[in-house]
Amino acid sequence: MRRIAFKIRRGGVEIASGSNELLEYIESSLNEHYTRKITFKDEERSSIVLYEHRETKKLIIKRFSTNLNDDVYRCLKDKRHKNLPMVYEVCAGDTGITVLEEYIEGKRLSDILCANKTLDKKLSCKYAVQLCDALIFLHSVGIIHRDIKPSNIIIKNDGTVVLIDLSIARFINEKESDTQTLGTPGFAAPEQFGISQSNKATDIYGLGVLLNLMLTGSHPSIDLPKGRLKKIVEKATATQISKRYKDAEKFKKALKRVR
Repeated sequence: MRRIAFKIRRGGVEIASGSNELLEYIESSLNEHYTRKITFKDEERSSIVLYEHRETKKLIIKRFSTNLNDDVYRCLKDKRHKNLPMVYEVCAGDTGITVLEEYIEGKRLSDILCANKTLDKKLSCKYAVQLCDALIFLHSVGIIHRDIKPSNIIIKNDGTVVLIDLSIARFINEKESDTQTLGTPGFAAPEQFGISQSNKATDIYGLGVLLNLMLTGSHPSIDLPKGRLKKIVEKATATQISKRYKDAEKFKKALKRVR
């Protein structure tokens, strides 16, 4: 039986809710009201495209991924957090999921590090504290990001740090080990390679590696900062989950004690 859709306005585009034809409606609305501006990624398993509204000039991101984690995006839909992009709509299809989300304007941390190699202690800790805030929120609703790396972090012009790309994020499941090897080599925690189940500590590990990269330009296995930050990085990136910070709140408190 065909279901009748109704329209609501969200993020500058009308979305048909409660319909089997949602995906088709999203595509037609984008074609009618938006201009395709930039294709950031176009691969078989995922794509990222920037659209601009023809009248309001509002920018939105359309993501496609074959990783069927639409439950993560649905959980975050319409929830506002300054360190995460707003999810406007999500639709699961036969081959993957399509997500409309807020476009975050700013510089990728990967580009900043490419130009500067390292950041000073104060700025590195400032960025890491904000990323802790993003993780505290995600973990509070049972979500782990699992892919914390410089290219997934946007620094806005006002200094706000935004953690993007939830394409391999998942809900915490303590019962089973990870069945797929997902994550970026160097930033992925040991448990992401099927050793055990990824959990909140997985994101702690990724953030610890990132912090070290900002401070030294290297992976913790190659070089470490001096003083208190060395202990913080070592604890965050411990191979054994039990030896890492228990949660992002404790990681944040340790960072804020650094002078």
